[in-house]
Amino acid sequence: MCVANATCIQTLRQLPLGEMILVTGAGLSTPGCCSADELAEAVAQACHCAVPKEFKHRHEFFQAAYDANPDAYYAIIRDKLSPPFAAAPKIYSALIASNFRGYVNLNYDRLLLDAIIASRGSINGKFTPYPNPDMFKPWALHSQRIVAIHGFADGQRAGWEKELILKREDYENAYTNYRNADGTGGLLDWWCDLLSKYRCLFIGTSLDEPGIQSAVNSLLKESGLSQQEHVILVRLAESSPKNIAPPEMQPLLQTIQRVPYHPEDVRHRGLLRVWEELTGVSDPEIPVRRESVPELRFDEPEALIP
Repeated sequence: MCVANATCIQTLRQLPLGEMILVTGAGLSTPGCCSADELAEAVAQACHCAVPKEFKHRHEFFQAAYDANPDAYYAIIRDKLSPPFAAAPKIYSALIASNFRGYVNLNYDRLLLDAIIASRGSINGKFTPYPNPDMFKPWALHSQRIVAIHGFADGQRAGWEKELILKREDYENAYTNYRNADGTGGLLDWWCDLLSKYRCLFIGTSLDEPGIQSAVNSLLKESGLSQQEHVILVRLAESSPKNIAPPEMQPLLQTIQRVPYHPEDVRHRGLLRVWEELTGVSDPEIPVRRESVPELRFDEPEALIP
């Protein structure tokens, strides 16, 4: 095993994974589903927009594409994010077998959800996609096993593509404007509450999401994030040498520990090997678990961090 992955395993073994929240992004869904860059390129072509040299601010690009041609914008999103997918990445099954306390999916596809259903046989209603009537009540929401926090590509329901959080207006509404009748809520408060109370492990995302960055900044001002130690696995380039330790990485957003791993190929073979070594099970032996798992709940509602 390469040096980076061996070190990654040592770090993960020191974490209380069963008490942590797994936050997954679009990176784990490739090559099964189109990547974020591939989606942006398809939207640019459909809406006749110039493709940016780099997609650091995708929400602004998607807003511009929508403004140029709303019908084409939604049509291409529905087409690109709808199944069937090219493949079901095996890494999801390995992650589910690790028995995390809860799951938050930043991506829109159903690949993580399908892995959970395959493992447990049923999710028993413990799936909350955005938008949801109780989405902005963290103390209720955290009793769910899996949360599609930015929406869900639900092929059985018309109009799901219009509910995804992609463009600037979507972020503004979900994170700031849409709130409960009592004035609480919004995804900014949701993330502040989650990050201040539970340790999170981020995989498959660069955390360039404007909503999460705003939540971290809010917590830093209140010194709330220091109460929890979060970790993000950072994907090295496939061309990175395997016999040399990667350079030490500074914390992301000042507070989130970065742990590099070597992917080996586009199908996340390196990450899968890390998880096989960590759990002691090989890919064909990933167990089907149906036992009861303690759910996330707050003993009583607490004041949300503004």
